[in-house]
Amino acid sequence: MREFRSQALAPLLGLWCGLLTGTIALIVQFGLLGIAHLTSPSPLGLEVGWLNAPLIDGAFFGGVGFMLYFAASRLRWLVSFRTVAFTLCFLVFVSLLFLIPGIAEYSVVLLAGGAAFQASRAMTTHQAALARVCRLTLPWLLVMAIGSATWNVGGPWVAEVTGRRALPAASTQAPNVLLIVLDTVRAQSLSAYGYEEPTTPWLERFAKNAVLFEHALSTSPWTLPAHGTLFTGRMPRELSTDWESALDGAYPTLAELFAARGYVTGGFVANYDYASTRTGLDRGFLRYDDHTGLKGVFGHTYDSRTRTSSSFGRIGTARMRRILDAWSRKDAPYLNREFLNWLAHHDERPAFAFLNYYDAHSPYSYPDSYDAKFRSKRTGARGEDRLDAYEASIAFLDDQLRDLFQQLDRPDALRNTVVIITSDHGEQFGEHGVARHGNSLYRQVLEVPLLVAFPGVVPAGERVGEAVSLRDVAATVLDLAGIDSAEKMPGQSLRRYWADRAVERREPLEPIFSEVSAAIRQPQWLNSNGPMVSVVENGLHYIKNFGRNKEEMYDFLNDPAETRNVIDAPRGQSRLPHFRSRIGPDAIAGALQEVSR
Repeated sequence: MREFRSQALAPLLGLWCGLLTGTIALIVQFGLLGIAHLTSPSPLGLEVGWLNAPLIDGAFFGGVGFMLYFAASRLRWLVSFRTVAFTLCFLVFVSLLFLIPGIAEYSVVLLAGGAAFQASRAMTTHQAALARVCRLTLPWLLVMAIGSATWNVGGPWVAEVTGRRALPAASTQAPNVLLIVLDTVRAQSLSAYGYEEPTTPWLERFAKNAVLFEHALSTSPWTLPAHGTLFTGRMPRELSTDWESALDGAYPTLAELFAARGYVTGGFVANYDYASTRTGLDRGFLRYDDHTGLKGVFGHTYDSRTRTSSSFGRIGTARMRRILDAWSRKDAPYLNREFLNWLAHHDERPAFAFLNYYDAHSPYSYPDSYDAKFRSKRTGARGEDRLDAYEASIAFLDDQLRDLFQQLDRPDALRNTVVIITSDHGEQFGEHGVARHGNSLYRQVLEVPLLVAFPGVVPAGERVGEAVSLRDVAATVLDLAGIDSAEKMPGQSLRRYWADRAVERREPLEPIFSEVSAAIRQPQWLNSNGPMVSVVENGLHYIKNFGRNKEEMYDFLNDPAETRNVIDAPRGQSRLPHFRSRIGPDAIAGALQEVSR
């Protein structure tokens, strides 16, 4: 390689700077992951985009170098080698400094400018040495970048192929299992659950061939612990799942149990934040598709520069990052195609498939044609615009479920298939002065849809009025699939609710617990100072906020919106000692063991 004596070599220098920047960023992320392992036994893993960072940054900086070369060829008197070096170095330092959280943007610009000034002066003075360094390191940087990106794409494929070959024989009578999670969908906003607006007409039709649980309660108001419960039957406090901790291998998952019985297992996930591979929820799945191709290029871009694997995203504006994130978002049609393409190649074995739809999660996603479907009639209500968008996204999602099942409804395709449709948690729109989720245990974030269908086994068109916990979904899935696991899932099969309808009950058969840990970096949340626990029992919903030392109690049967706190009423006072005895660690553990038995 000849010395950098002209601007003509700007594209090559740009490529070298980009590969170096991406490699440093990737090393930093591995280092942070290593440090996280020292403080947590199961930290969240590496986001998929970081493995592509060296190659993507190389292409980005190489493109910048090419533009500088083009400018130099037209304005040679203005664009010198020093100008080229300064521009590239400035971008390098800006990109790397944005990896450090908490530094103001103007500080990053000043620091990067000063560092680039010194670096470009040294590069201009020592062009021969720079040429030698590039000659020695560029091939290695390029090989590592290509290798990292190749492993990112090919590694999961290799794992799936080898895992499939290792599967044991499966029973010819084994049913397929389809577990569908409508992320962030609350029962309160579904017409299938009595909501006045026609948000879910297809789900209403599906309910005619299924058992619908009118009061299904999640164990947690946010994604990761709620999914952990769905997969293991364990309560969040029993699991490692938390704001910065992934699901560890302490307990078997549904996917692992099905794979051990010869099932092909596939997960198709749109929630990249807290349901992706880095959360540990992929354990046991031969295929786990959790991002789009663009997400692999840019990484996560929506909430933080430090989580954006591409320098192109980190250097760009917040608006540009939101645009990139919108482009790389996995919508319901995309997820349907992924699942159907996978299923088409696995007809010879029974399949366990998990689908996570993200369209009803903020920022709510739907085509413009749905925009006018749910114009607010709640004049002056707090959060009405968000609620309109939320309902429109649910209507869009309902249509996509209709399209999915129309394609699945070929002759006998669903005859031997267990279908579970539920959600991980709900959403709040100003109720109790709270918005979104993860920050309370009110009914809006706990009560979710739950429908179970299995032709010939599960009765069609029944509605169960008792409150039930999503903790029992895992045991129900194994029961309906005929799997008697030596490592029995906790909880009890929900079959007991439709198998014996001699007595119509309105109260749960056992206490139903939900919980959320103390929030991180959210000082205004209700759980910012400590955890919260809730119990539904004897027609009441009791909530304890440990951080604020506050207790609430609502009439579960007659006050679904939870508008009146009855803790000071005679009924509330009479039940308060009982509920307080329920929420101690020992009491909850004992109650869970009793329920499991």
